[in-house]
Amino acid sequence: MPSVHAVARRRATPQTSRHPATKSGRHVARATPMRVVVVDDHEDIRAIFSEVLGAAGWSVRSYADAPSALAGIAEDPPDLVLTDINLGGLSGRALARTVRADPRTSHIGIVAASGSVAPSSAMMRMFDLFLVKPVELSTLSDLLIAVLENRADQS
Repeated sequence: MPSVHAVARRRATPQTSRHPATKSGRHVARATPMRVVVVDDHEDIRAIFSEVLGAAGWSVRSYADAPSALAGIAEDPPDLVLTDINLGGLSGRALARTVRADPRTSHIGIVAASGSVAPSSAMMRMFDLFLVKPVELSTLSDLLIAVLENRADQS
């Protein structure tokens, strides 16, 4: 099984009806599954991430490019965005900057995944988590849940 190299990483239990417990042990009630937007210009990667996260109980929407993803995010903001860095055209960094700059979407967790870009300190300020591909699929959902948990603790 491929390994994951996460710059920040914590284990959490996936849950579909509520956000995971925060450090304080409290839960944020949810009537719907956690929602994620997957952005990758490689169809196979998009399909794999979507299948794995869907099987873990996430509501998944996927996009092949940043402009389409940004339109979908603006129309129906997810809880989290999982994006490749090197997308054709507008990059994952530009997508993250746009999401962070908009008050309607600045609360969204953003995770980068790349097999060709090493995270810089500037990039780490832009993303909640940076994953190095190949990603360990068995822990992907847990890592994304940990991002949501950390964001809930900060709010």
